[in-house]
Amino acid sequence: MQSHTVFASAFWLGLSITAGFASIWSGLDYVRASIAVCVAIIPIMINLIFGRSSRHSELVDIWVVFAWLGVGLAAISFSGASTSPLAILLAMGPLHALAAGRYRLGIEASVFSAVGYLAIAGLQAINFPLPSDNWLGSLTGLGALISVLQIGAFISAARTNFSEQQQEKAALSELEETLSDSPILVMKLSAQGRVRSWFGDDGLLGTLGTKDLKGRSVTGLFENSRDIREADGTPMRLKLLDASGAIVESRLVRTRDGFRMVLSRPAGIPDAILDELKALEKDGEDIEARLKAQAQWVASLGHELRNMLNPVGGYSDLILSERAGPVEEPYKEFARSIKQGAEHLGMLVDDLMTASKSQAGHLRLSAEEVDIRLEIEDAIKLMAWQAEAHDVSVLLMDGADMLIEADRKALRQILINLLSNAIKYSHPKGRVTVSLHPKDDVVRIDIRDQGEGMEAEELARIGEAFFQGENAKGRAGTGLGLSIVHLLTHALNGDVNFESEPGKGTLAQVTLPKANDSLKGPEAPKAAEAS
Repeated sequence: MQSHTVFASAFWLGLSITAGFASIWSGLDYVRASIAVCVAIIPIMINLIFGRSSRHSELVDIWVVFAWLGVGLAAISFSGASTSPLAILLAMGPLHALAAGRYRLGIEASVFSAVGYLAIAGLQAINFPLPSDNWLGSLTGLGALISVLQIGAFISAARTNFSEQQQEKAALSELEETLSDSPILVMKLSAQGRVRSWFGDDGLLGTLGTKDLKGRSVTGLFENSRDIREADGTPMRLKLLDASGAIVESRLVRTRDGFRMVLSRPAGIPDAILDELKALEKDGEDIEARLKAQAQWVASLGHELRNMLNPVGGYSDLILSERAGPVEEPYKEFARSIKQGAEHLGMLVDDLMTASKSQAGHLRLSAEEVDIRLEIEDAIKLMAWQAEAHDVSVLLMDGADMLIEADRKALRQILINLLSNAIKYSHPKGRVTVSLHPKDDVVRIDIRDQGEGMEAEELARIGEAFFQGENAKGRAGTGLGLSIVHLLTHALNGDVNFESEPGKGTLAQVTLPKANDSLKGPEAPKAAEAS
């Protein structure tokens, strides 16, 4: 069983049972609640029971993913079809695949989820008889709430998986750096014996090493290369097909999709390096390709999640507006929790998509003239629910309106991440202040909180993906937000800086270029506030 999915499976089991008891307590028929809970836990029971053996783990993951698909389609069929907030369950299968590192399976599951959702929407459009919208009763709202929480668990598992692969990449980079100063060359070969990639000392190939190796056959590099396969990993000496006719020692190792050839001087290949290469081979090949595929997959999944979160937020707004009739507590509170959870998850999805697009080389920004003060006011309004939940006031200090050059969506993401961070680490009854400071051809945005502050060692690591300081323990978050701030700010030709001392709070400073004719008018008479 993939260790990354164990906690997520156990978490869903606990959430489902709790939601079942809560729905019975609120008046739902015992039999209906029991059936719903039993169906909901089918995917995770498959994972927990049959996923223990690594031998069939891929097959088990396939069954788990498509069991999630079945649960999602059944849930929305019995709770309002295409308008059901339980449509978010269709994201569980792809997210399980992501947490388990099955990116291709995740893409396939996303396609099937989309097709299933469209099929139900089509049946609803032609008035095909579907089960009653009220069959699940209060379990519909509870199911949407625990689904939002479960997505957070899956994303946490995927983050762990991503972090481990980053460590693998770092290990490979360290090995490449070591080999760059050593008389060793590592070449990855296709099954036909053609060079796919290489790193290390290409001077071992004499004059042949000065040419682009990619795509070349080893038969064009060595005189007796046809004897290599028969060696079956045993070291053997090869003669170069160049004027020098130099001798190199080689070892060929079979891989999943070809071969890996390690070359050295005739003195021999250090065993430590061979062991490290084998360990990297065992952990997984093509780390760069896997990371890029993962980044593309996360970006694709982000779009799917965004589409599925929209009806959750809309349905919550509909409940809170009481257009379909009066709504009593605790159901109103359920709706508020669902809406806030969906908004928080949406911000997390935006961060994941930005990081993934950047890693895959697909991040595209479009600069335009933006009124920075209006954007800050909008961001403060968007974060009002979080400020209220933490009993924190957010103030935009008086100042002149001004224009900057920025991508509007990227700027909003920067502001929301910084405001969210400042609110989260502020003390109750605390205050977060935002101020603008124009200077020459730039504008500096200061966001200051009155929280716990940070030590110098932690301050130096701000901006690292998934880094969280000691004061983050017990607080929700992934450690991704400030790395996104760094990434987007520099992409907008700006700069970001943090100042902090223990017990004195933290100051975040973002500097962005002004637009022409930046000053628009007189000083604003009021300060925007969210509390």
